[in-house]
Amino acid sequence: MSEPSASLFSFCACRTARWFAPFFATTFGVTTYGNQGYTTVSARPDRFGWAGRQPARRPDLHLVATPGRKSHGIAGSVRKYAGARVEEMVGCGPTEDDRSYDKVADLYDAAYVDITVREREWAWVLGRVEARRRELGRPLRVVEVGCGNGALLRALDDRGHLASGVGLDASAGMVARARERSEGRERLVFDRIDGPRIDQPDDVADVVLSQPCSLTDLGVQVSTGRVVDFRSRHALSAVEQPDAVPLVYPGNLRDGSVLWPREIRKPQWFRPSDDKDRGMLLPEGWYAVVKRFSAKEERRRIVASVWSPADNPGEVAFENHLVAQRGVGDDEGHGERAVLARVLETGQELIV
Repeated sequence: MSEPSASLFSFCACRTARWFAPFFATTFGVTTYGNQGYTTVSARPDRFGWAGRQPARRPDLHLVATPGRKSHGIAGSVRKYAGARVEEMVGCGPTEDDRSYDKVADLYDAAYVDITVREREWAWVLGRVEARRRELGRPLRVVEVGCGNGALLRALDDRGHLASGVGLDASAGMVARARERSEGRERLVFDRIDGPRIDQPDDVADVVLSQPCSLTDLGVQVSTGRVVDFRSRHALSAVEQPDAVPLVYPGNLRDGSVLWPREIRKPQWFRPSDDKDRGMLLPEGWYAVVKRFSAKEERRRIVASVWSPADNPGEVAFENHLVAQRGVGDDEGHGERAVLARVLETGQELIV
């Protein structure tokens, strides 16, 4: 592929061609270039050339993508320092891929008829809407971007907080369901948007809603796996031991579940010997477990699974290449649904 011209957009950073460049190209309708692999600095633009111990002082420094240890192991490192050829940037054009909720509109609509079941999110939004209404002394004009089936606007309307509500979504299927469920509500209007621009006047709203809260606001706790295995060799075991707890690795994640134990050539029991080791354990519960890094061979960039206390009661340890979000639930499986509900509501495959 030819070198991108100055009139095009190029993002010279690790793995940008895998998701950011396609996203940028589709969102803004422009051809965009990115790197498929990891990037490094080089003294040459065509092959890797070591730039010395102080590369910033060189006038001819280049940012390039080449094989390396992180992507190809020791063999990649040898190839790199032997003068590996620079990988060409990958061009991405605007696509017509359907990234909306159309394919799951029915399932989403059935799951979220009542928005108040998402207790933390609902409490956060309601508190701020009520505060804004007290400040203005009147019902509010609200625009919701990513309105889904309109459940949030209907809930606010039921409580008398709305002078008007405009719901916008990229999914035609979700907009259709929002209109069906909101029939007869004169204050509510729903429409489809396509792209980053919203066809509404600047003064149409007192409040704009679009998942405007952080995990801390919602009281959601996310923990990076605390066990760095090479630093905790004394506590690792390949066979079950008294007082040992499950140790979960990325290799245990499979098809939406955590398969433990599993033949992955890793010691899958963690036996704490002191307070520092015990501080690496997490309490029994439902967890959405996410890989911090994904290989290019993965079908999805984000890989998530569910850890079930019904299958694995007691404390658990997660290896450092995982992220775990604790859910709430009971032995009937509601915990799994609670975790997966948070996964679905992000519009991706998981919440981290």
